[in-house]
Amino acid sequence: MYWSFVPLIEIAALAAVCWSNRENIPFPKLIDSFFRGYGPWLLWLAGMCAIWALLSPPAKSFDWTVCILWLGAGGTLAIAWSVYIDFSFFRSVLRRSRAGAARELALQRLFAWSLIMAIIAAPTIWSEITGRLW
Repeated sequence: MYWSFVPLIEIAALAAVCWSNRENIPFPKLIDSFFRGYGPWLLWLAGMCAIWALLSPPAKSFDWTVCILWLGAGGTLAIAWSVYIDFSFFRSVLRRSRAGAARELALQRLFAWSLIMAIIAAPTIWSEITGRLW
């Protein structure tokens, strides 16, 4: 339940970016089309789960190398792949120009990811700030 805020924020950011000119696409269909781009993230998360479930604790160097490689290289690949899919969404579904698709993708990511990171970091931010003040 804790992570349910992520898709809700993504939907809100999508609505903020493309609400005024949706090309007569019903909003639920727009949401479904947008979330088809989450395949790379789900694949990456499934890989992380498999690594942590099947490999021994990172006492062995091979296990740690596999984890770091999947975390770094797999995460980078998931980001690049999802950017391509989301860019294609703005180009094909919303029929934006290349510049318009890039702008709306950047705005959607900026709105959504900033808020998501703020929520994730919120429990530690305040303790860190108050710790430095005292």
